Amino acid sequence: MDMKVFIDVDPCVSSPCGEGTVCVSTMFAYECQAATTPATGNSTTEVTDTSTMGPPANPCEAEGDAYPCHELYGVCENIDGTPLCSCYDGYDLANDGVTCMAHLNCSHCENGECVISDAGAKCVCDSGYMQGTGEHTCEDINECKSESSVCDVEYGECKNTAGAYYCSCITGFVTGGNGLTCQVDCSQNSCQNGGTCLDNLCYCLDDFEGLLCEIEYMDTATDDPEETTNFADHDEPIEWKIARKVIIIITVVTLLIVILSIVIVVICCRCKNDDKVKEKPNA
Repeated sequence: MDMKVFIDVDPCVSSPCGEGTVCVSTMFAYECQAATTPATGNSTTEVTDTSTMGPPANPCEAEGDAYPCHELYGVCENIDGTPLCSCYDGYDLANDGVTCMAHLNCSHCENGECVISDAGAKCVCDSGYMQGTGEHTCEDINECKSESSVCDVEYGECKNTAGAYYCSCITGFVTGGNGLTCQVDCSQNSCQNGGTCLDNLCYCLDDFEGLLCEIEYMDTATDDPEETTNFADHDEPIEWKIARKVIIIITVVTLLIVILSIVIVVICCRCKNDDKVKEKPNA
C-alpha cells in the first residue's frame, strides 16, 4: 500500500481554548495559557495552565474539502493526529500523497483490451473470450459446449480453438458452404435407395428423403414403379425446377404456334379455291 505522511496539523486551528486564554501548540498536543494585560498597556502572556488538553484532533473525520485524502477513492488513517492516505484496489497514490489515480496500464490483460476510466482499469475481452474470475483476465469461450449446437448434429464434429472454433465432418462427408453443415462426399460415399450424388448432394427418388436418401416416406402417393425413376420435386435443385418449367412453357407455345399456322394455311387454301370457283365462266 502506497502512503505519504502529511505535515503535522496545528491543533490550535480549531480554537480549542476558552475565552481569556491563548492556545499554544506542542508536538501532537496543545496548551491553553491565560492572557494578561499589564498597566503599561503592552500585551504579555502568562502561563496559567500547562496541562495537556486531551487527545489530538482526528483529521480523518473532516468532511468535504477539509478531508485530507482523495474524496472518492482515498482511505485516511489517523496516526497520532497525522493523516496517512492510501487508495482503494485498482488505484495508485499519486506523488502528492493525496490523489488516487486508476492504474495507468494493465499489461497483464491477456486476450483483451485494457480500458481506463474513473471507475478503474478493467479488461474488455476480445471476441471469443469472456470475463474470467479476476478483473484482468479473459477466458476462452468453449462454443462446442454451448446449449445450441453449432455444427451438424448427425455427421459433424465441433473443434474448439483459442477464441474460436471450427466444424469438421466424419469420413464420407465434407463441410458445406457455411462451414457448419455437412454434405455428402460423392468420391467416398454413395446415396442410398437409388439416389444420385451430384455436387456433394444426394438427389433422391420419390418416396425417399434425407442427406443420404435414407429416410422413406411413411405415406406414399403411388406404388407405380415407373414414377420412382424420376427425381422428387422436393429434392431437385431449384435450377432444375426452373429449367423444367421453362421447357414446358416453350413446348406449349410452340404447339400453339404450329396449330395456329395450320389453321391459317387451311383457311387460305379454302379462300383460293372459292376465288377460282367464282372466276370460272358460266357454261
